[in-house]
Amino acid sequence: MRENIVAIVGRPNVGKSALFNRIAGRRIAIVAEEEGVTRDRIYAGCSWGGRFFNLVDTGGLELGGHQERTKVRCQVEVAISEASSIVMVTDVTSGVTTLDEEVAGLLRKSFKPVVVAVNKCDNETLSHDASSFFALGFSSAHPVSAIHGLGVGDLLDDVVSHLEEKEETDVEEPLRIAVIGRPNVGKSTFINVLLGEERVIVDEVPGTTRDSVDTPFSMEGRKYLLIDTAGIRHERKISGAVERYSLIRSRRSIGACDVALVMVDARTPLTTEEMRILSLVVKSGRGLVIAANKWDLVEDAAPAAFIKRMMEEAPFAAFAPAVTISALKGWNVEEAISLADRVRVNMERRISTGLLNRFVRGWVETHPPPLKRGKRPKIYFAVQVKVSPPLFVLFVNDPRRFSGSYESFILNNIRRAFDYEGVPLGLKLRKHR
Repeated sequence: MRENIVAIVGRPNVGKSALFNRIAGRRIAIVAEEEGVTRDRIYAGCSWGGRFFNLVDTGGLELGGHQERTKVRCQVEVAISEASSIVMVTDVTSGVTTLDEEVAGLLRKSFKPVVVAVNKCDNETLSHDASSFFALGFSSAHPVSAIHGLGVGDLLDDVVSHLEEKEETDVEEPLRIAVIGRPNVGKSTFINVLLGEERVIVDEVPGTTRDSVDTPFSMEGRKYLLIDTAGIRHERKISGAVERYSLIRSRRSIGACDVALVMVDARTPLTTEEMRILSLVVKSGRGLVIAANKWDLVEDAAPAAFIKRMMEEAPFAAFAPAVTISALKGWNVEEAISLADRVRVNMERRISTGLLNRFVRGWVETHPPPLKRGKRPKIYFAVQVKVSPPLFVLFVNDPRRFSGSYESFILNNIRRAFDYEGVPLGLKLRKHR
């Protein structure tokens, strides 16, 4: 029995993303007056009336052969082909347009159940006008207001009536990997290579990805959720509300992921933007893997020497595993995911208090904390209080007597002794009473 998928389809600017967010119950897709904001397929798990399904938002279908329109149309056609049921969104304020008829013709050829949502019916008069959309040739024309939520329940009753009834089962939580980097570094190509299909649109123009696109996939029996994010740039370089929303979504994706896979360009030293992205991940307490992309374009370079030099450029992120890849050629793409798997295991590692204290006592005996104002700082005992990310507490005689360098000494030893590669560790000092 295959998975229930509901695809939202329609011409540009009819409110598809607003309806997607309304049904999903949270703001996932970017909504703006500007046409063509949604370009990739965006997924969200939903349920209604005991029926569970994946909801898919798609880009607006347009006529013409422009390259970007063609790519968006390909994304929409894939969503239609995999859908169990389709919601065609229209706009009551503009009536039935030629492009609506074009979309309806495409949907009829799919032989899939189609439910028409006549959006922007914000009052009773507009709701009466929804009946004109029966001219599209489908058996339904539901007046809805995605912004206010009017009529959405009746629409969903119709949608789920076409779905197979399935029970929700307990499943393994996927590893959430946010693929992050500056614009045009190859994030979408990397995801498409992993999936074996063009799930997200790839273009030479920076900023092609607008939304954070969640993509589930499996590899060697393990489940993952890849989050393709918009390229992160410095706020001074951002123009327009859509790009600002994209930046906000990318930053939220870092906080929501288990492991951030930061992609950098192997052809150049780390840029200011890439250093800022790495710093943002470290401060967020997420697991970190660095993938140096476009390695196929680097001549006469040894991966080990390159990675060592890169870590010297960003010593605050030197705890992260790094790999050289070529998303275009498929080199080491799966290795990057394997590293993320290893980092998740490290994120959840808990050290017993007894074992931790035996190691800490040994380090203190070998390298005692330096005197401060003629007095020796003392560590009485240590304990791990948290995982994901791990947090350690040292109970001491006076926290003010410990230097930042000695705290780093303890953390670095913990990292090496207990294999916390890729994990930002936290340390707090508390006065022992």
